[in-house]
Amino acid sequence: MDDGMFIKESNEEVIVRDNQIIFNYKSESASSHGENKSVTIGSGKFLGTKIAPSQLDLLVRGQTGNKISFPVKSVANMHYISIEIAGESVSYLIDSGASFLSITPKMENRMKEMGILRESDYRGEVELELADNSTIKLKKIIIPVIKIGDQSVNNVEAVITDGSLLLGRSVINKFKSWSLDNSKNILVVEMY
Repeated sequence: MDDGMFIKESNEEVIVRDNQIIFNYKSESASSHGENKSVTIGSGKFLGTKIAPSQLDLLVRGQTGNKISFPVKSVANMHYISIEIAGESVSYLIDSGASFLSITPKMENRMKEMGILRESDYRGEVELELADNSTIKLKKIIIPVIKIGDQSVNNVEAVITDGSLLLGRSVINKFKSWSLDNSKNILVVEMY
């Protein structure tokens, strides 16, 4: 199978990299006779991750067109969103001025131990300019998949830092458009 191939089963997707299923899941689906059956796909490390639903599932849940909304928490005019990385839910500051998603060295080590992050996912160092005009060099990686709500975002560029956890343009540019609705405290994204 090709890198990044998707398998559809019970309206859910599993990402396959180098002939290895990264995420396992168990789902129930109705057969043509109206019976429920359980299906377990793949092998490898279980991350407890349910992969993104199909567009049809989103329409059934009340999502319209290609727009999906996610809840955000507003604190002192800053907006935070819950992101799932390697089966762990983490709160991120939405920062359109940041170039990349940031992760901590602890998160990096966890993904390496789980077999999610491989040597081929490292992309050297990148020099970034901070808000105070100083520069910093950080390790750059590609994270195979992160989740925002039920939506999977694949091949996300990220940097490893001890600083703030920022959701930058390497994630939000994966969408056709995005906006924050302050009155409803939601992030609205439009899919390509």
